[in-house]
Amino acid sequence: MEPGQILKVILDYKPSVENVPKSMREEGQEVLEVKQVGENLWEVIVRKVK
Repeated sequence: MEPGQILKVILDYKPSVENVPKSMREEGQEVLEVKQVGENLWEVIVRKVK
């Protein structure tokens, strides 16, 4: 991915909803949104920074 591009990650495992955004932030990426989109489904939107 190039800096500025947006990635949508779909998760179906509750512990990942905390772990994936945390890992992305630790790598220096910008987490734009985390939201539940279904009963056992979450969406994480990330912008590539570097």
